[in-house]
Amino acid sequence: MTDEAFTDAEYVLTLRWHEPGPIDAVARYAARVAEWMPVTVLDDSAPALAAAHARALPDAVRHHRPGQNAAIGDHGAARGVHTGRLPGLRPRVIIAAHDVRYDRDGLMALLAAAPEADIVLPQTVLRPQPWQARWDTARSLVTRAVVSARFAGDEGATAVVCRDTFQAVGGMESRLLHDIPELQRTIDSVGGEVVTALDVYVDRLAPSVPRFWHQRIGQAGDSFARPARVAGELALLPSILLAARRPPLLAAVALGTVVVAEVGRRRAGGADHYRADAALWAPVWVAERAVGAWAAIARRLRHR
Repeated sequence: MTDEAFTDAEYVLTLRWHEPGPIDAVARYAARVAEWMPVTVLDDSAPALAAAHARALPDAVRHHRPGQNAAIGDHGAARGVHTGRLPGLRPRVIIAAHDVRYDRDGLMALLAAAPEADIVLPQTVLRPQPWQARWDTARSLVTRAVVSARFAGDEGATAVVCRDTFQAVGGMESRLLHDIPELQRTIDSVGGEVVTALDVYVDRLAPSVPRFWHQRIGQAGDSFARPARVAGELALLPSILLAARRPPLLAAVALGTVVVAEVGRRRAGGADHYRADAALWAPVWVAERAVGAWAAIARRLRHR
């Protein structure tokens, strides 16, 4: 069963788990979305987990395991093992991580935001709001404050993409399906229209404390594809160290980050979705990114 309002849309939910996760909750959510549009779970999890996921998902949800139909290519190499190509997709594809939670109105708002764009990115709102969620929300608020036609946001959990553009840039490969910031940059690099929908909000489950800490350096590394941005973030640490010599200046800088975050919170109706105290975490996030940017550089050099 599909909803007539979504006749041109399809939902792709991505999984890449290496240990058991909340598959029952994912299955319930996927079943609800399947009442409105076709749903495919693209599962790059470990083989035993993927098999368990296939059993847990309802019949209305297609479970796709990348590489099931691998073929032998040149020099005897296996082709298709990492491609995860999805046949028969509708013209507009909503890609979402397993912890994103749309309702019907949110899906309609996303599809209506910029129907001619190649990729549209909504705003994710972490729920519930423990301390680590408010810390991470500060990143979203600062980003919202500076988003423009020249500076796209980096909400990396979900997007809607044009199927034809998606295929043209190789987006059917599982690497891009699981990495929306990279897909966004790829579409932008070939002249595709990238739209950040500041007034479209979708819930995302807040990370656990261990997962939150695990994400810190990875999020900092997302800036590498934008040289101007990474240069600015690398400049944060020396700037903070210089400001620390003059406590009033450091306090003014901290207050400035709160003001910027509050601008982002209020922009495009965001005050109705983000907690009033979320902007107060901006100095904490800026300090984290100041260190994390250098840590991400060190990790990249170490793995070369």
